[in-house]
Amino acid sequence: MWDTATKTIAATLTDPGGRTVYSVAFAPGGTTLAVAYDTGSTYLWDTATRSITATLTAPGSEGVNSVAFAPGGTTLAASDNTGSTNLWNIASH
Repeated sequence: MWDTATKTIAATLTDPGGRTVYSVAFAPGGTTLAVAYDTGSTYLWDTATRSITATLTAPGSEGVNSVAFAPGGTTLAASDNTGSTNLWNIASH
């Protein structure tokens, strides 16, 4: 993650599986980062602690291509390369 004001690296999040990242999205407020992988999993990161708070894996997914948060930040849309889009309620994370 980059600090855009100082143009320096603010944090480095280490990918848990060494796989390809397809998409990233910050939740409103910037405290949660969704990272989509070619494995079909999406990891939710707490940007303050730099730790994974949840792993979302869609059944039958062959890779998540894109992720986006709804304006309220409690719903995450994740589209995969099977043509499906899954909506996740992440309010509890």
